Amino acid sequence: MAPKTGKKSAVGTKKKAATQPAEVSKAAKKGKTAAPPEVEEEEEEQVQTMEALHLDIASVLLSDHRHTVALLHHFQQAMGDTDTDDVLIETLVDAICLDIRLHSQAELDVLYPYFENMLGKKGKEIAQNAREAHVEIENNLVQALEMRKEGKKSEELEELISTVMQEFEAHLQQEEEQYMPLLLEKASEEDLVELVEAFFQSKMNAPLMPPAEQGTEE
Repeated sequence: MAPKTGKKSAVGTKKKAATQPAEVSKAAKKGKTAAPPEVEEEEEEQVQTMEALHLDIASVLLSDHRHTVALLHHFQQAMGDTDTDDVLIETLVDAICLDIRLHSQAELDVLYPYFENMLGKKGKEIAQNAREAHVEIENNLVQALEMRKEGKKSEELEELISTVMQEFEAHLQQEEEQYMPLLLEKASEEDLVELVEAFFQSKMNAPLMPPAEQGTEE
């Protein structure tokens, strides 16, 4: 990707120790304490590595999406195999729920606020639609976690995960075909790198369960 010139970073100015990653939502900042020096040093090394590898937010999102789709396909294959034991089903359901939970939180904290800041009214529409999709997906996953506590395969669980797969694939298609081109067009090269650090930080700090009752922002 050729560097874009003449664009000022909309993410924020990086400090010496990378303690100011890409701008995230206010909700993500609440209750967050300053990182110890050794953590700040590790974060700085991570940023330097990402810059050296030319790792940007678009490639990270694509990788996250493919990883989740792979888990969903593994679940479908396991459910279709009569020799699959219940422990594997439980493991796959847990892995799918955790993978989507961390990815969702990072997009909610980092990606959608960035769209709102960069694209104004259009960005707010994108963020609202995406948040609604995340709420639907995660609410279904909460139900899947309840079902898997029974410790056995069931048609209801298979149907619910199939619904999640359809919802997730529709969401990632919209994100990759509509939202990502806008991101690559509007964002500076610096932003694309800084957003990665903020994205990873959000995943590390994300609650492992979604709120009991989710809602969308006005």
